[in-house]
Amino acid sequence: MSCPKRSTIGALLLETLDSAWQDYVGFHLNTLGCHFCRANLEDLRKQTAEDESQRVQARIMESTVGFLHRPR
Repeated sequence: MSCPKRSTIGALLLETLDSAWQDYVGFHLNTLGCHFCRANLEDLRKQTAEDESQRVQARIMESTVGFLHRPR
């Protein structure tokens, strides 16, 4: 069995794969337990969580910028 590309694993996370690919990648990750691909999956999950955290922080700063005053 060959490993799916990192972008394919990312598409699995985004749930944009068709059912045949989703089944194959799920089999590769969960049944075969490929350590390389599982590491890619975890890395993509962490990256997604960090990106979401940064978006939330940016929205908070944008929504509060009007309340902040410049020191004189």
